Amino acid sequence: MSSSSAPLVFCDEIAWLVRRFKFEGDLRAGRLLVELALAVLIESDERDWSLRFDGLLAVPSDAVRVRERGFDHADWLARRFARRVGMPLLRARRLRAAGSQRGLGRRARQRNLTDVFSLSTPPPARVLLFDDVMTTGATFEALALCCFDAGCLEVAALALARTPRSLPIRR
Repeated sequence: MSSSSAPLVFCDEIAWLVRRFKFEGDLRAGRLLVELALAVLIESDERDWSLRFDGLLAVPSDAVRVRERGFDHADWLARRFARRVGMPLLRARRLRAAGSQRGLGRRARQRNLTDVFSLSTPPPARVLLFDDVMTTGATFEALALCCFDAGCLEVAALALARTPRSLPIRR
């Protein structure tokens, strides 16, 4: 993966918004997260994603989680983000359920995600991966490997928020 970015920090109000959106289906919280992330990216001059990348690829959610929540949160956010920055939205799929990553350390997360993603069509040369929150980066790494194996030349990652380094992973 060439780079990763996360304009927001997953704590306090941002963590509250993510939880409201992801677990309670509060779409206003989701829209606000996208707008806040875009505002920070524009201010930091990291907004030319559509010029650098050929498409945005949301981390595919587990089918069981989608049924539980009633929607695919990463896809929902990615569609709005892609529309706002003028990028085509790409699709990948999960080959199997990986289970929850919460509470797992980096190595366990990596093992949990081995061979879990697949692309049904050849991807473009430059892909920007997208998710709501990045903790260790293991999910992005697994999806990036899938993209490289399918022929991508450049893969970067963008999460709306990143867990602070000082925040311990809950066990």
